[in-house]
Amino acid sequence: MAEYTTIDTAVHEDISRKSAGETVLRRTPTYRSSPYNAEISALLRHLMENNGSRRAEILRSLRKVLKKSGGQLPDVDRMEFFEAFYHMVGDSRWKVACECTMLIVDVIPQMGDHDLDPCMLVVLPRVIPNLGHESTDVRRATLRLLHVYMRYTNNLQKVLRMYVQYGLQSTDKNAQKGCILSLPLLFTEEFGNENLFPLVESLGNLLVDSEASLFYPVFLAIQRLHSLVGNETFRQYLQNVNPEAVMLYHRVLSRNSTANSGRNENTDFNDIQNNNTVAIDKLITFGDTKPFDEFLKSDIEETTNGTENPVPFKPRPLFDAEFALRYGVFPPAALNRVLSTKLAEKNEGIHQILSVLRDAPSNHISALIPYLDAFMEDVVNKLVEHPNFKVTLYGLDMVEAVIERLKLSTQSFIKPIVKVLFKRLGDCRAVVREHNVKILHRMMFHFPPQHVVECILEQKYHRNPKIREEVVNRVTSALLMFPRTEFDLFKLCYEIAPMLVDTKRMVRLASLECCSVLAQALGHHRLAPLMAAVEATETGSGSEGLTNAVQARLSRRDLPRCNPDGTIRYVLNPMSFSGWFPSSADADLEWVMLASATNSGTPPKFPSINPSTYYFHPRQRNVKLNSYSVKAQPPSTNNTELSDVPLSSGDSGKSELSSSEPVNILDFQTQVDSTSLVGFV
Repeated sequence: MAEYTTIDTAVHEDISRKSAGETVLRRTPTYRSSPYNAEISALLRHLMENNGSRRAEILRSLRKVLKKSGGQLPDVDRMEFFEAFYHMVGDSRWKVACECTMLIVDVIPQMGDHDLDPCMLVVLPRVIPNLGHESTDVRRATLRLLHVYMRYTNNLQKVLRMYVQYGLQSTDKNAQKGCILSLPLLFTEEFGNENLFPLVESLGNLLVDSEASLFYPVFLAIQRLHSLVGNETFRQYLQNVNPEAVMLYHRVLSRNSTANSGRNENTDFNDIQNNNTVAIDKLITFGDTKPFDEFLKSDIEETTNGTENPVPFKPRPLFDAEFALRYGVFPPAALNRVLSTKLAEKNEGIHQILSVLRDAPSNHISALIPYLDAFMEDVVNKLVEHPNFKVTLYGLDMVEAVIERLKLSTQSFIKPIVKVLFKRLGDCRAVVREHNVKILHRMMFHFPPQHVVECILEQKYHRNPKIREEVVNRVTSALLMFPRTEFDLFKLCYEIAPMLVDTKRMVRLASLECCSVLAQALGHHRLAPLMAAVEATETGSGSEGLTNAVQARLSRRDLPRCNPDGTIRYVLNPMSFSGWFPSSADADLEWVMLASATNSGTPPKFPSINPSTYYFHPRQRNVKLNSYSVKAQPPSTNNTELSDVPLSSGDSGKSELSSSEPVNILDFQTQVDSTSLVGFV
């Protein structure tokens, strides 16, 4: 296996041959003539002469002509052009690099065996690092180029050694990460019979020495090679790999329930796992720790030296308390960086924590569940409250990652999660508010919407009027996004009604819009709970005119809209209310304008309403109440009752609902179109 471990360190020398005065002899094969040869030669000449902004355009034209000619290059010095391609592939303009890469892809199938490998060895030192390019198009083109070349080359081992040298062992972290992530895509089943030991050896070293964010990508890359070559060949590879890397691989494989191979091998590692408390922290950060056998040996020596009667041997944990995983999942070094006062260290630690949350196996992440409450309070809460808004966004990313990975397991922790999110729901920066709203909406898709809404409504007494407004808006958006069968509408009526007498205009406005959606969800024959809650609020607070305001809003027969970013587009526009000679149809706007326009002050004292006092039997809730006819009608309604006029999301004549069927809020396609849910699914 010694021949496998030899890494070719030769660097391309042909690029500097002209300056050294060397004479290079090449065989120039004879290719069949093509009517496009003159045009291709002219474009190649322009490509060599032009090194400005037109280079990408020339490359694009050259690709088109080559496609017409079947990929045949004219009788030219190919090595000279590949030396030019060497610089173009590494061009700082991503379009030039992408077009040049795709041009090489088009040329490879038509090149002869005698000049393909020498020409490709010229550009590979620049091509391989492009797997970590910032442009997605360049990365995709590079992956395609390498895959095509590996199918046509006569010296795959040379390609593998260059992949290791310029990719896996590169000092450029972006190039190294790109090569690791691309490896499972690059090596498909057709390479299963090839010698892939150079890759396994290099990945084994990375498994021990790489940073935390690369550990799981490296492990998955090794597992991919394992599945390609099979158990027997892979076992031979491991005999010549760093022993510490072998131990790490088997330990994480025994933990990973999704592994497809190697589970039943090396049962001694399972015994080690059963007797000791360490596992994933060794794998994430402590690559320089001694192997487990050395710990056992040192324990035995300590128990026997200097004593005539040695005490019975008792294996100790692989790590002391200072190395134990924090919250059951995270390495202590990463958490120490997260809590650092230095912003650079804090960001580095945050990225390591996020990489664990997003990439760790599911059975490892599940160890966080018993400590989730403490993790949210001690770590995430501090990040969300940080004055730097980027750190705040990272904290929200952690909340989102926890919800996505644990899903139903976090249902009992909805309240602390919502409490953390509401700390920034009234933030002055739109990007923070939108991220908050996005997470709340995703929670409604993972958990019962009614449960999430109830936790949100617990914040309706917040001092900040902006947060009180958002509480109502989240209820409105939930009613617009989910079927009414997901909610206890009777309870929501008595939760929202007190918000109508808030001292701030925007809270009143949001509450009136929410009442219109509640009325739509209840159905035009089932408004008794809503109107009873409104009347109880009016009586309890002494706010005369509240019922008229709600009826005026319902008579508009128009619903608010939920924008793709989660914000609510109101129907009412208080700015259009002049205040001169108000009509009964503007009672809702008049009610909004009676409140204060400022966002400061103490929160209002909402009237206490006992729903049991106004309890409706389930059958009685469906009774049509003529007593709640619309008192404030626009001129066009001719005093028609609300129960006889359907609510719509646009013009009154465009959407009508049958009075004999229950109303489903999702039936309003003109109100909640498919675009309103973008970003929340």
